[in-house]
Amino acid sequence: MPFGTGRSMIDFTSKKKNIFVYDADIYIILKDWLELLHSDLSLKLSQILNETKKIHPELYNFLESRGFSKDWEKFLRTANQLSSLTTRERTGLMHSKLLS
Repeated sequence: MPFGTGRSMIDFTSKKKNIFVYDADIYIILKDWLELLHSDLSLKLSQILNETKKIHPELYNFLESRGFSKDWEKFLRTANQLSSLTTRERTGLMHSKLLS
């Protein structure tokens, strides 16, 4: 699945330039993982990681290589209360780790 607008899409459709495309399955994997994170704010890290492996082993490997476990634990420690973790905060943490 191509990603882009404007000039990059014109280049892609005219085959003037090779562009990277994403397998559409990546969006299903990401959706499943975000649903996991949003499903239960009391999930322990081990539960998140075990479920992540079930969603896709390479997602688990990627998150581990980016230090997700350490950062998730740190994030939880600095939160005032577990119930104060909002969807927005969880999503922000995930984005910061994926994009850094």
